[in-house]
Amino acid sequence: MYFLVQELFYIWTPKSPSDTVTPVPVPPTRQPKLHFLLPAHNANRDLCGCLRTHLINGFEPLLVNFGHDAGGDRENKYYKLTGVHNFLQNATANDLQPGDVIAIVDGFDLWSQLPATMLMERFLASGKRIILGLDKQCFPNDPRSPVCNSIPESPLPADIFGSRTDKDPIQGPRDYMRPRWVNSGTVVGYFEDLQQLYDSMIDYCGPDNDEKSDQRIFAVHYYWGNFSLSLDFGAQIVTSFAFSLNELDYLTDVEDLTERGIGPWTGTIVGGTFEILRVPLVRYTTLDTVPIFLHFPGVAKRVMNAWHQRMWWTANENRLHMFNDFVTDKDIKVVESGERLNFREVSAPATFHRCERHANAWPNTALTHILTFSAHFIAM
Repeated sequence: MYFLVQELFYIWTPKSPSDTVTPVPVPPTRQPKLHFLLPAHNANRDLCGCLRTHLINGFEPLLVNFGHDAGGDRENKYYKLTGVHNFLQNATANDLQPGDVIAIVDGFDLWSQLPATMLMERFLASGKRIILGLDKQCFPNDPRSPVCNSIPESPLPADIFGSRTDKDPIQGPRDYMRPRWVNSGTVVGYFEDLQQLYDSMIDYCGPDNDEKSDQRIFAVHYYWGNFSLSLDFGAQIVTSFAFSLNELDYLTDVEDLTERGIGPWTGTIVGGTFEILRVPLVRYTTLDTVPIFLHFPGVAKRVMNAWHQRMWWTANENRLHMFNDFVTDKDIKVVESGERLNFREVSAPATFHRCERHANAWPNTALTHILTFSAHFIAM
């Protein structure tokens, strides 16, 4: 009941000019840059597996709060907010300029399947200031609150799932609900907009507010409508596996890949240059889109292994070993310390839990799940 009352009656008022220092806009001195943040308080098999997909796809991960376990899931979610907020506040130290794009993604249950360059292209082409992931349920906010009920309807057709569309009970299966709620596992936006948003979210969590859930706080801000928050209704940035397994399949048609403007992966591994087609890819069939990110929140995490065994970087044993070699010495920066670690050295301070041990996270062991490709798929 506390959160229902809080969401109904909490009124946000901006700080007065005397309370804040208005930054003087500094003209950018370079082209817009992508900053890719992964809040992750420790290293485990899931973080290492997710990191591997990002490194393969050309992202340069910045670990936030790494090695700082706050002692519980609730506390760590709050420090996920404060860690990103601190990053945004330290613009000079973190080489942040107006026009830069910040992507903040969950560290333990979200993969990349397309390159960082495509994320920049799609975000800049969207014309949006901040894009958030989508969900088919309003969680963890009180479902009776206006935060859940007084937000825009989904723009997807009202019969997109036939007669079952939006007919599920409030506590029942969500598979046929049109997504319209916030999922904070993916946030992509301009530096200057996110700086203001995170200022407000930290202010909302002030000394008189015991709220710690980042997703709940994002949902409240989306409901308020005084920030340029958009949801990824077109599934161009991310798709969630939660309540959506019946809407996902694999794209394996090479010609289809070309028509979508998805080029091959190119890179140097063990002294050789390779060109590898990005098939199979996960396709969101409802809108026929191929998103940049794949998210496995909550119980959807149970299917990560099965889907990972058929992705384009694990499609056969040759690719699996090649990409293990590729990521081994890639740099990963820890934001708070400024330290640069390679994939093998990412570790929690107390346990020295090395990612090296998890180079085969979600290993490809089921031969029935391996797709066979003709020789021209890998050009040496």
